[in-house]
Amino acid sequence: YLDRSKSGSPAKLIALSPGALKCKKIYIVPWQPDENRTRLEKSIQDFIHESIQSVVSYHCISITFPAIGCSGNTGLTSVAIPAMVRCIKDELVRIGAVLK
Repeated sequence: YLDRSKSGSPAKLIALSPGALKCKKIYIVPWQPDENRTRLEKSIQDFIHESIQSVVSYHCISITFPAIGCSGNTGLTSVAIPAMVRCIKDELVRIGAVLK
């Protein structure tokens, strides 16, 4: 990931080999948290939107999100987790819940 992310212009999506994992590909959508609550929620919304759009366009059948905000930063956790759940729900409704 680090090699790919440093190799040129910032990518919206980085595809990696799954290594020993039992999946075909790993897609990484780069994301950086923001200390400002409004910008943090917007960045999460953009992250979720880009991730789900990528899953749909690549015809994937499943998606997993990292545990954003679970690193001990309670301020981030109190915003990030509810924002992620809300954004995932909104995106799934928006696309007609084609994901499993």
